Order: sequence, then C-alpha cells, then structure tokens
Amino acid sequence: MWLVPPLWRRLTVSSIVAITVATVVNYAVSAALFQTRFVDVIDEEIRGREMARYGMIRADYHRLRKMMVYWPQQENPLLTWGYTLGLYFLFTKVMVDGADFKVRPLNRDNEKFLNQSIGTRLFNSLVASIFIFMALLPVLRLCEMHFFIIGMNLVHHVLTSTCSNFIFLKLLTSFSRK
Repeated sequence: MWLVPPLWRRLTVSSIVAITVATVVNYAVSAALFQTRFVDVIDEEIRGREMARYGMIRADYHRLRKMMVYWPQQENPLLTWGYTLGLYFLFTKVMVDGADFKVRPLNRDNEKFLNQSIGTRLFNSLVASIFIFMALLPVLRLCEMHFFIIGMNLVHHVLTSTCSNFIFLKLLTSFSRK
C-alpha cells in the first residue's frame, strides 16, 4: 500500500464509477464535436460568404484543410480518462465552497461538493474550462490551429466540464444515499 500515492487512496467505488461514466460521455461529446464534416461546412461558409477577404480569416484560411489531418482528436480514450480524472479532483476536491485549505489541503469528504448550488456548479465549470482552454491556447497557436478550431476547442471544454460536473453530482449523490 505504500506504493500507492495518497491522492489515489481517496478514490472510492462511487468516484471510480462517476469518473468512468463521465469519461464515456466526454469521449462521446468529443467524437460528436470533432468530425471532419465540420471542416467542409466551415470551408463552404467561408467561400460562400466571401469571408476570405478579411484579414484574420485570410491569414488562417490555408490552415483549415490541414486541420483534417489532426481529426478526430479523441483517438486515445486514456487521454479522455486522464482529463476526466483531473476534472474530478478539480471539482470535488479543490473548487468547493467553504474549503479551508490551511487546515486540509484537499476536500476529503464530498459533502461540500454535493451541497453546491447549480449556479456555483455552472460557474465552477465555466472557470475550469476557461482555465484549461487558456493553458492550452499557446500550444494550439504554435501548432497553427485555425481560429474556428480553437473556438470549437473552447466549446468542447465548456461542454465536457459542465457534463462531468453534473455527472459527478448525480452519481456521487446516488451512491451516498445507499
């Protein structure tokens, strides 16, 4: 047992089930959002509306077809599981109301997480998704991602973090009642 890091010891059956269900949902959202047919739709919109004459679109237009090489982004489900695990610890252990981080570095019980209001949950999801998006933004621009795809990436993070937050709430609540 001494080989297991302390953070992993806090995972219970209910949290593993919640992480697994949220991983499947996040994987499905990612697969639905990042489809190559969207590149064709975006390309037709740019050509049809003659938007290619505008500066930002003209600068990024040649990158749009190149993006089809990188899709689908969700080829490895372990990356989605790691992302969801990070969201679990962020929502249930760090971003909780009334957590005293001087006394306890992490929220060890899920009571504070389970008692959050819907508004607080939505706000936490938005803050977490913007934080993750901003952390990845320099990498996306270095890889010369098209600005439409960067926007879709923001939508992806907002959707997956919000879905995960409410899945964690629902499953942890149902397990705590038993």
